[in-house]
Amino acid sequence: MLFSTINRLLRPIDAPHPSDALNLCSKFLDFFQAKVDSIYQQFLQPASPPLHIHVTHRMCLPSFSPVDAPQVVELVTKAKASTCPLDSMPTTLVKACLPTLCPIMYLSDLLHPYTPSRNLRSLDTGLLSIPHTSLRTFGDRAFSAAAPTLWNSLPSEIRNAASVILKKSLKTYLLTMAYGL
Repeated sequence: MLFSTINRLLRPIDAPHPSDALNLCSKFLDFFQAKVDSIYQQFLQPASPPLHIHVTHRMCLPSFSPVDAPQVVELVTKAKASTCPLDSMPTTLVKACLPTLCPIMYLSDLLHPYTPSRNLRSLDTGLLSIPHTSLRTFGDRAFSAAAPTLWNSLPSEIRNAASVILKKSLKTYLLTMAYGL
């Protein structure tokens, strides 16, 4: 599917004769002008009256339980593979890469960069915000609280390193901390 889409996008189209070029440009302009006009007319039409739906507590967002990574993989793989030519990535490619991408997306939802309310020097230090936990026994051991705490305790040269350099620097730092090397 990916290669057929690429071939369709990159396949050279038969170039029109120079005499037809002006006609083709006019048709192209007329087509898009008609599209813009139809969209503009939709904005000018009066809006329909809003529907009032009684929202119960069961329908509120906080009442939903979070979905874990395996459930996301299962839901996406069960979904119908419909591809649109305007998709940035074909659906089949997303489904093939999902087992690798899902943990990364899931972890990025758990970790949030530290953003102070005003301009401070700590703004550019690569710190993560540590969420407030209510339980000292289990809350502090949760990944969303423990990971930022450990990350923020690393030296700034390790936090700001590129990914390959980060692995090397982190390994050296941890070995030094563990064995005093």
